[in-house]
Amino acid sequence: MELPIVVERPVQTTPLLDRVLARLEVAAAGDAVGEQLVQPVLDGTAVGVLFRVKDRSCIGSHADGTSVRGEALRKVVLPLDPPSMFQRAFRQRSLLVASAEGDWLIQGVADRLGLPAAGEVALAPVMLDGVVVALACYLTARGTVFPDHALDLLKLLSECATAAYRRLLDAGERWRVSDPVGG
Repeated sequence: MELPIVVERPVQTTPLLDRVLARLEVAAAGDAVGEQLVQPVLDGTAVGVLFRVKDRSCIGSHADGTSVRGEALRKVVLPLDPPSMFQRAFRQRSLLVASAEGDWLIQGVADRLGLPAAGEVALAPVMLDGVVVALACYLTARGTVFPDHALDLLKLLSECATAAYRRLLDAGERWRVSDPVGG
């Protein structure tokens, strides 16, 4: 029986993604990992937000590309029960890149973060021990799309973020949804 040929192609990264991945490898605290996860590593990103998952909700934690910070960001709470792209990425524990049109939750997030209308959304789950503990969310402005290789980049970012959080937890670092959020 002949085995199929599998060719792995290297992910074509960007200089910003390379810097983010290097910073994730040496992050000394969970907050530092969160700061890196919201960087606009996908071309076309207008807003990046990290949501921590707690009690069937996503709670805003870190953000880039918006003036919403601190307590105001923690008040951006998204339910995971009603059908939405957030629910899909959470339940399926999978990466997602799609048009944001018609997803009431995505458009609500865009509005709360000062983005008039989202064009596309990219979601990357961060998992520990098979459980989604956070969702990194990237939004484009209407009329802008992510690059074709966005899923490859998100997979690499998600894996490196998971490894960074695992390393910190193994070293005794605590990471809770109630932790203070950096500026």
